[in-house]
Amino acid sequence: MVSLREERIPIFQWLLILIIAAILIVTVSTITSVSSWVISLIKAAFVSSVFVAVILLRQLDNLKLFSGKIGEFSAQDVINIIEGKK
Repeated sequence: MVSLREERIPIFQWLLILIIAAILIVTVSTITSVSSWVISLIKAAFVSSVFVAVILLRQLDNLKLFSGKIGEFSAQDVINIIEGKK
């Protein structure tokens, strides 16, 4: 867990991720979709997927996505070694 915590995404890289996400969203938003609901739906799905990708990156960076699973087995192994079971 400590080594995972040390391998976090630096602030500068987060800034680049957010700038690239904003460029993607602005670029897709400039596509005209006044008369077509299909294009509007595709644009909305794309923008949503960009938001979800950034949110998932953030949760992975903060070790919150799999907070109950990451390190659980290694912690149990340490407890078993201390108790003499291994």
